[in-house]
Amino acid sequence: MSLRIIALAALACAATAANAGTLLTEDFSGATSGTYGVGTIAGTQFAVTTANVDVGGALNGGGFFACSGNPAGNCVDLVGNAGGGGIASVPTFTLTAGDTYTVTFGGTLQSGATNPASTTFSVGLGSLSQLETVNTPYAPSTFTLTFKPTVTETNAALSFTTIVPADSVHGEVIDHISLSEAAPSAGAVPEPAAWAMMLGGFGLIGTVARRRRQVAVAA
Repeated sequence: MSLRIIALAALACAATAANAGTLLTEDFSGATSGTYGVGTIAGTQFAVTTANVDVGGALNGGGFFACSGNPAGNCVDLVGNAGGGGIASVPTFTLTAGDTYTVTFGGTLQSGATNPASTTFSVGLGSLSQLETVNTPYAPSTFTLTFKPTVTETNAALSFTTIVPADSVHGEVIDHISLSEAAPSAGAVPEPAAWAMMLGGFGLIGTVARRRRQVAVAA
């Protein structure tokens, strides 16, 4: 193996601290409308983790309720029948320290005219979480949240959990969930693990160079 190849491999190891790209997408198009208790929501990549949630929309037996933010598809109301619920992704992920994880989803507050026009919910990624409060019923919007772990974490799930429901049967309605990962830019300071890989590669370069000098002297 040439020194050039070894050097390029070392730099590649340092530059690829994580796999950039989309990790998960879910629009609940595979789910059937209805109330789901704890367990996997059939046809999706999510499971109910707290109480229960309602799946509604126009697809696969829709009519349970309409999705104002996704009228042609399905969505999930985080408040089921009855009380605040939560969901978490079935696939889990390894979060790399220093990488940026972006969560996007469509959301709106489902609330009747006499119901409290506010709900608070948590979006979590492993041990990291952010709170969101929605105050305007039936006003669809797109949420974009970023997480940047400071330590590497394994078996991390993406979760959505009701904190304060609008009432016992209305809450935050979500659809079109996406989770993506981006490694630090080329100009960023490498993480400790990347430094270790890079130094190890350059150490290998030094070893090969010394062996070549020894062979040359012996000849």
